[in-house]
Amino acid sequence: MVNSQPMPAHALSLGQFPTVISRNLNLSIIATGIMAFVGILTETMTNVLLPVLMGLFTVSTATVQWLTTGYLLMVAVVISV
Repeated sequence: MVNSQPMPAHALSLGQFPTVISRNLNLSIIATGIMAFVGILTETMTNVLLPVLMGLFTVSTATVQWLTTGYLLMVAVVISV
């Protein structure tokens, strides 16, 4: 049987949670958001650029796909560092 009684008020007190978020935590949240945005922007830009790269280098679709895979892997490494 599931207990449908609400939890007592003293079960969750404000003293258990930090009331002020540190500056480092705020900066890390902002940095993570920026990295996610840049990652999505880079992937979108690369997808749009595929036909241009194929025409510019006169290579097949498979070659350009491997090129962009390597590029996106390097972007992931550089952004992480």
